[in-house]
Amino acid sequence: TIPNGKLTRNTFTFKSDYDIHDRINVGIKGSYINTEGRNRNITGYNNGNPMQAFTQWWQTQLDVERLKNAYRVDGTQQTWNAVGPIVDGDGNLIEFNSAPNFFDNPYWVRDNYLQEDTRNRFIGGANMTIDLAEGLSLAGSIGTDFYQTSDIAGIPVESVETSLYQENEFRFNETNMEVRLNYNTNLSDRVSLNAFVGGNRMRQLRRTTFASTNGGLSLDGFYNISNSASSPTVTTNEFNWGINSVMGSASFGFDNWLYLDVTARNDWSSTLPEGENSYFYPSVTLSAVLSEKLSTDISKLSFLKVRASYAKAGNDAQPYQLFDVFTPLVPNFGSFPRYGVPNSQNNPFLKPETTTEIEFGVDARFFNNRLGVDIAYFTRNTKDQIFSVPASAATGYTSRILNSGEMQNSGIELQLSATPVQTNNFSWDVGINVSKLSNEVVALADGVESINMGGTWAADLRVQQGVTYMALYGQDYVYDDAGNRLVDENGNYQFTADRVYLGSALADWIGGVRTGINYKGFSLSGLVDFQFGGIMHSTSLQWSKYSGMHPETVEYNGQTDIRENGMILDGVKEDGTANDIPVDPQTYYQTFWRRAAPNVFSTDFVKLREIAFGYTVPNSALSNTGIRDVNVSIIARNVAILHSDVPFIDPQVVTGAGNRQGLENAQVPPTRSVGISLSFKL
Repeated sequence: TIPNGKLTRNTFTFKSDYDIHDRINVGIKGSYINTEGRNRNITGYNNGNPMQAFTQWWQTQLDVERLKNAYRVDGTQQTWNAVGPIVDGDGNLIEFNSAPNFFDNPYWVRDNYLQEDTRNRFIGGANMTIDLAEGLSLAGSIGTDFYQTSDIAGIPVESVETSLYQENEFRFNETNMEVRLNYNTNLSDRVSLNAFVGGNRMRQLRRTTFASTNGGLSLDGFYNISNSASSPTVTTNEFNWGINSVMGSASFGFDNWLYLDVTARNDWSSTLPEGENSYFYPSVTLSAVLSEKLSTDISKLSFLKVRASYAKAGNDAQPYQLFDVFTPLVPNFGSFPRYGVPNSQNNPFLKPETTTEIEFGVDARFFNNRLGVDIAYFTRNTKDQIFSVPASAATGYTSRILNSGEMQNSGIELQLSATPVQTNNFSWDVGINVSKLSNEVVALADGVESINMGGTWAADLRVQQGVTYMALYGQDYVYDDAGNRLVDENGNYQFTADRVYLGSALADWIGGVRTGINYKGFSLSGLVDFQFGGIMHSTSLQWSKYSGMHPETVEYNGQTDIRENGMILDGVKEDGTANDIPVDPQTYYQTFWRRAAPNVFSTDFVKLREIAFGYTVPNSALSNTGIRDVNVSIIARNVAILHSDVPFIDPQVVTGAGNRQGLENAQVPPTRSVGISLSFKL
């Protein structure tokens, strides 16, 4: 674990129901969560992230333990990478500058960088149900999700980075009010109906207040916005968002084996223009439990259900993407405020996004439910996706908001469950789930070639028509017709002149296998999960080769003397003969570091995700204690990577969060943990 970090979370939950009348029930529930963090690790390419130095730039022979207490008597940091001697024009020593060069001592960073955050969150609601008549009820509810996050960060004056202090406060509140009229009845001896109509009102508020020093701190150690060397930066943002909805559903059952479910919903959003802010999305599902109609002498078949569904869903825009507004600028011009035109052009003609999905599935169980198979196929089409797309600077903007995307997704999902062995005291269960996913960006708006979703020095992610979503682009090797990498007359690899499509950051196959055995109250279980098909680019490996930290810079392809005699890259010359031209490794790695291909890897992996061993105490042994269902377990998580094509790095690490995947940069390795779980009921 990273030193001098702390995370504390406290949760309080309550729930209560009460019948105030024989026809009226009310309920209330809520959860309060307080989270306090100190010195969470900074991520990405940043001096405050020790992993950036450890994996990319530091000398491999450095004894990090010696830096743990490397402080001078005045409290300043002492480090291995001092700036060094300062000399005059004649080479005479003026002074020895002991300040760190490029990187701070990582222990000093953890002890002296300021990073604290607090989040208070409340999730709660109340509901009331009134039985109006037999099968007819009126239900109303109100729910809220409120949280406030406050965080502060500071960089001391002594750091190689510009000193800093900043405060950020984020407030979020979403309230939903809903009313439903429910009706359940049997229309005949063979037909049942469960239906409702209702409405929902959603209101969301997001407010951010941010303040930061500018140009450093005037006084070291005084973390206050007023300590800014120049005029501080202060911004406030407030977003209001509302959706009004009406919806309904009807579920018909025929003879307890054939079921038809129909739903409909219409939303009116505040973030879309008038005339386009209403969007309707229905769904219909037909399912049949065929095992109810098949011959009863098919003893091996316990259950068989087939299903088919069609669904449409709508999605609106983020707040304030319709009209351009001026942005305040700091500092003022004398006593006059300044305003600027935004770089992104909003769009008063936005339309809602729409997603249409069709799914077919079969659920079958055999041998008294000891073997189960559930397989489904789906296809999903999303149109009018809202993106920020590049714009010509000649327009006065660098980007604009458009309904600019159409994407097609399809996949197969398979779940298998089995109990191979089952006796009175012993059972063995196995579960397997596998998903095969594929997608394609079908179309982009006219004039939009691609949408950049982020990048590094050598690679970038794009939404590009005709290829998969989250497409990774970079310069690739040049290959001959036989698939061999080509080298030039100097023995260096040839690379494409421009960045080309290298593959998708999204995996084609994902899944897992869980198994468990139970014997007389003892249980042992394990979980293995896997993925195959995606790729990633590693900035850590890129820079570790550049700086000489990577083992490949010492021994390459079986060659152990590359420092003295050069290394021979694995490839062929233009005439098809094997490459035999040595190249200097330092020159090679420090010349071609901007080429993506050498640091692109498959993200295939197989992981032993969890092992658990537990024991459940028989209730008969607790008959006089008032306690029941006592279970104690030892659980290990993130146990091992059984297979990976990425050297030295967990293939699941990415930069940032959300659906932007495939770009690694000095990520903190995942934590392997072992814990004890105790549960019981009173």
